[in-house]
Amino acid sequence: MQIRARFAFTASLALFVASPALAAPRTTPESHPVRGDGAKAEAPAIAKPATKASHDDKKASARMARAENARGLYVRGETTTKKDFDNLLEKAVQHGLDTVVLDAKDYDGLLTYPSKVALAIESGATKHAPIEDFAATIAHIKSRGLRVAVRVSCFEDELMAKAKPSMSVQSKAGRAYPIGWLDPSNPEVQAYVLDLVKEAIASGADEVQLDYGRYPVLG
Repeated sequence: MQIRARFAFTASLALFVASPALAAPRTTPESHPVRGDGAKAEAPAIAKPATKASHDDKKASARMARAENARGLYVRGETTTKKDFDNLLEKAVQHGLDTVVLDAKDYDGLLTYPSKVALAIESGATKHAPIEDFAATIAHIKSRGLRVAVRVSCFEDELMAKAKPSMSVQSKAGRAYPIGWLDPSNPEVQAYVLDLVKEAIASGADEVQLDYGRYPVLG
């Protein structure tokens, strides 16, 4: 996420809302029928059907509830290319699991798929990516009824720290610490992580798991 971040949604429990216009007092007899004691009865509140937004909120709430109770299996990128991967998914479902945590980028900095993010390509992070089509792989896992949480290692990134020393954690002397860790306060680093997150969402991920979302404790 291990630090884990979820995309949160605000869910509304109200399926119907009262119309302010209908709540305003009226002066016609039809609007205020007389009760048996001679007093005028208040017009009943009229509700209108739920809006599309309320339905979307309900769906979002259901997705969050499912995520909070997830039982998952961690899968490396190369595992998806193995002949017995389908058998692995079948056994996961048989044993009551409902989520696959799929690596997009581990702390070594290598990506598991051919990303289109410019910095990933420039640094060589996409070389030898085992997954040819990330979106198709995610769709295949989801076709088995499993959710997909794409894992992105944020700031521990050995490859990028070497390829772009200016993005590494810096010493007081202004030199990069050779510990394979990016500077979380660096805007370029933050943009890189966010670009990978957006790419995961566009590929169909149900959830993005941001790992190593902290400063280093080494050195």
